[in-house]
Amino acid sequence: MPSLRHSAATFMLMAGLNLHQVSRYLGHSQIALTSNLYGHVLDEAMRGAAEKLQGAYAVPRKVSPRKRVRPSASKAVELSPKL
Repeated sequence: MPSLRHSAATFMLMAGLNLHQVSRYLGHSQIALTSNLYGHVLDEAMRGAAEKLQGAYAVPRKVSPRKRVRPSASKAVELSPKL
């Protein structure tokens, strides 16, 4: 029975329930107990979330085949304020 309880708690945390909800469901008197027993699950979930975010923000850049042209000094923009 304890392994079923551990599995249920692990599945709840992996499904996104917060630590407080799981702690209350398991009947723990303190969230620290739940955190100590199932903290590894939260670490794995955070790692997975970080990898998903990294993948979402890692957009491949397209390199333009055009030749880059540097602006010439003759086309310098005046930065003094107009009065």
